[in-house]
This record gives sequence, structure tokens and C-alpha cells, in this order.
Amino acid sequence: MGCVSANDLSTLGENTTVPNIIIVGDAPEVPDVPDIPDIPDFPVDPDNPDIDDQNDSDTVNLTIFNIDEYFVDGTLGVEHSNTKFVLTQNFDNLGLLKIEANNVTILGNNFTLQNVAFLINGKDVTLANFTLVNDFDFKDADGAAILTLANNTHIRDCVINYTVPRDSEGYGISAVGRRIAPISGLEVINCIINFEGHNYKANTYNYAFKSK
Repeated sequence: MGCVSANDLSTLGENTTVPNIIIVGDAPEVPDVPDIPDIPDFPVDPDNPDIDDQNDSDTVNLTIFNIDEYFVDGTLGVEHSNTKFVLTQNFDNLGLLKIEANNVTILGNNFTLQNVAFLINGKDVTLANFTLVNDFDFKDADGAAILTLANNTHIRDCVINYTVPRDSEGYGISAVGRRIAPISGLEVINCIINFEGHNYKANTYNYAFKSK
């Protein structure tokens, strides 16, 4: 949204002398100037006035003000399939975010998500270009920072810093299918996993990456 301003074409000082003006003949009629419609105001994020909150139908800018409108009770439903979500800031303590929608992209723009995990049930989901910093036990995601149970999950240009709580099962990325329906199409590209486990129980596992 731009602003238009008119330049002041002349300035008269208080001591300026204005000569007499003689008009010969009839002055020409001044044509009517059509009314200029008002320019509507568009609502914006009050903390980020440069980010327009008017999103395209297939692209949504996620902020702390609207994320709950899409991840309702932490779940992104199928009604939001075929949508690209763009992070516009850091997020803290959102807990487990479940993605049930298909063909979804979450683009991080190098922002950081602290104590946030993802459980992916939708197909063709892409997570890209953000950092996860976790030190929480995400039991509902089998202890994983990112758990995918669906086909064609793409994780690109992400950094996962995960310090697993003591004696807790934990994974940086976990991709788990069933014997009768294994998952396929998993891509993990140009990602860094800094993983630290503190497990003293023989039957509790800690791995940076798990796939089966």
C-alpha cells in the first residue's frame, strides 16, 4: 500500500508583494473533476506492520496472533490441504503440532521453534528452513521432534537441536510405517541434527534418526 503526496509548488512569505492581475475576456469554465474513491485500509499485524494479514487462498503467513485459527487445539485439519504456511517470527512452547492435511508446506524463513514437535499424518508434507530447539519429552510423538507416519514427507534445510530428558525415549526424526503398509517417499535433505540423549534404561532408545 503506497501513499501519494502533493508537492507544494510555491510558498509566499509574509512580505511578498503580489502584482495586480488583469483578466481580459471571459474566464474558461473549469471542468468538473470526478470524485476519487477512498482507498480502504487493510488490517496488518500490529507488531509487524510490513506483513499484510490478507493472505492468498493457498498461502498463509503464520503469526502468534493467527496460528490457533489453523492449528486448532494443535491440529491442522484436512480442510487446510494444499496450503503453504510461512512463518513470520519465532514460536515458543506450542507443544505437539499434528498435521492431518495433505500437500502442506511449512516454510520457516530461518525462524526458531522452541519446544515444538511435529506429528505428520498427511501425505506430501514439506517442512523447510527452520530450527527446532527442544528439551521436552514429546510422548505423544513417541519422543520424536519430527514423527512422520505418512508417505512423501520432505524435510529440508532444517536444524534440530534436541536434548532428550533423562531416561526418556527420544528421536530427532522418526519415520515409522506398518509392516503391511510401510511408508515411502521420505526425504531428509541438507538437515543438521544435534542430538543429546541421557538414557540409562536398557529398553528405552535414543537415536538422532529412526526409520522402519
